[in-house]
Amino acid sequence: MSKSEEKYPLSCVDCAVTACRFGRTDYPDFCLTKKLPEGKLDSVLPEYFEGEQIAKCSVCSVEVEGEYYGQMARVEETMEFARRIGAKKLGLAYCADMAEEAALYARILRINGFEVVSVICKVGRLDEGETLRGEANGRVMCNPLGQAEVLNQAGTDFNIMIGLCAGSDALFMRASKALCTIMINKDRLTSNNPAVTLYRPERRKLV
Repeated sequence: MSKSEEKYPLSCVDCAVTACRFGRTDYPDFCLTKKLPEGKLDSVLPEYFEGEQIAKCSVCSVEVEGEYYGQMARVEETMEFARRIGAKKLGLAYCADMAEEAALYARILRINGFEVVSVICKVGRLDEGETLRGEANGRVMCNPLGQAEVLNQAGTDFNIMIGLCAGSDALFMRASKALCTIMINKDRLTSNNPAVTLYRPERRKLV
């Protein structure tokens, strides 16, 4: 065992081969594909077709990626995917800081034939202190569970998140009855481009 393996278990990000990506079998010893228990992959495959919704998502996500890779922006890909799964009523769960972007995307969706139900993160006007600590502080908290409930009640076919905070997005996805995707990951420091931080050493806080 190498020193790096003693320090932490190696996984996909440590692989320089990526044989799985190219259909090869020259896996490194720590490869997760290689270590899958016999029959485990076969047991997962049927899950891609458990119910009409999952089956459509499985097929259509592959089709859109394959047909439009590098040709469509995320705004367009999301609409194309929604069309292919038969989603007509779309939910927009958005951050108050991104109201303009949400309104613009709602307009684009409607022009392209979708019905849109939008819900802001402050829906319900919950007092942060009273809700979480039992003592009001006058600050309205984000309410991702409320957003999910509004869209669940509306019966949306597919929900799109715009700028929900880290953690709020997780709660929303957990509570949403419809499948979800992320349109914009909010990052106040990078003009909503979280990936750029990975290329800026001064922001990475390397130790």
